[in-house]
Formats: sequence, C-alpha cells, structure tokens
Amino acid sequence: ARPSVPGANIGAAYLTITNRSANADRLIHVSSPVAASVDMHTMDMAGGMMRMRAVDGFDIPAGGSLELGPGGNHLMLIDLKYPLTAGDKFELTLRFRSGETVTVAGTVTQ
Repeated sequence: ARPSVPGANIGAAYLTITNRSANADRLIHVSSPVAASVDMHTMDMAGGMMRMRAVDGFDIPAGGSLELGPGGNHLMLIDLKYPLTAGDKFELTLRFRSGETVTVAGTVTQ
C-alpha cells in the first residue's frame, strides 16, 4: 500500500496474485483490519479521461497471474481506521470463488 493522504479516509493497495492451479479462479472478496471495507477497482480510459470504477471481482487464469497496481486494477481501502504511514504492516484477506481464503501481509511503502 501507499501512505494515505493526510485527512483522507481511503487508501490503495497493490499486489500480484499467482494462480498455481490448473483451474481458473476469481477473486471475489477482500477484507482488512485497517479498513471498514475493501473495494476492488479498475481504471480505464473513457473519452480521453481516466475513469475508476468498482468491480465485483477479478479473474485469475489457470497457471497465470493477476497484477494489481497503480493506474490499473487495484484495491481501495475504504474508511481507514487510522492513517497509513510508510513502514506500517497490515493484512489483507483474499477470498476466491474456489472457496480458498488466503491472508497476506502487506507493507506501506513510499
């Protein structure tokens, strides 16, 4: 994640998810103890303007990866419980359509 903007109650988180399975899967829900909710967002160009919108999940191909990063697909941390500052550690819990749930450790970096 990046440090949150002073006074803002939202933040952004990025990661790469690798699907080592022979079956495609879909990320369907994300949660974190640092935020009231976590939304999945995508960014695209519309009429020459960058547009961000919430989506209900992200597909991850069999044997492939999904990269969540600045300027593209990403996670929005909504209603932060405290400001995110460089060096902070936090967790994200990822739930997939396959039923698998994975908790990953994150770090706030510049």
